[in-house]
Amino acid sequence: MNYRHGYHAGNFADVVKHVVLVAILSHLKKKDTGFSVIDSHAGRGLYDLRDAAPQATGEAQGGIARLADIAAADGALGAYLDVVRECGSQRYPGSPLIAAKLLRPQDRLAAIEKHPDEAAILMDVLAPFRNAVTETGDGYGRMVKLVPPPSRRGLIVIDPPFEAVDEFEMLARAPGGGGAQIRQRDLSGLVSLSRKAPSTVLSAKCWQRAWPRP
Repeated sequence: MNYRHGYHAGNFADVVKHVVLVAILSHLKKKDTGFSVIDSHAGRGLYDLRDAAPQATGEAQGGIARLADIAAADGALGAYLDVVRECGSQRYPGSPLIAAKLLRPQDRLAAIEKHPDEAAILMDVLAPFRNAVTETGDGYGRMVKLVPPPSRRGLIVIDPPFEAVDEFEMLARAPGGGGAQIRQRDLSGLVSLSRKAPSTVLSAKCWQRAWPRP
């Protein structure tokens, strides 16, 4: 795997994806019943925007940097900005850290990362959160094994690097893209999929297909 999200951390696509993530989590938290979040391609969880990779592309300047002057905001945008600012200046949280910070004690997070070096960093990032676990492995295979969660409510976040030539076929077999192994189970939840072309996000979709009753 050649893709490293550090080159793109905090860009406009991250901002959109993560505000949507916060909005979905806020929706799920309307019920007292706990839920599970599965992040299939979690990355390292926290990025230093001063590192060589993000500095090389400068993509964060067109994303999170453009929101720096917003002192306060309502709803999902406000909650998202609060989480980002809690991480410190020039540091940007990935999806698993954002989720971990927003979950309640009764909620659970499973963050899956295929690359061992990235997974090791992710494990350290999530170590303070007792209801979060890090797994090293294939996200597509593991997320099928992790459902149904005990609460039978939840969210699957799918944001692959789109390096594999059969990535779209794998997505078609995944939850929300038609994953038969999950559709056959009596579940309630949401699937969030980010769909990229090289260096460009074409769309971000959230829908209720595999888990139709949140």
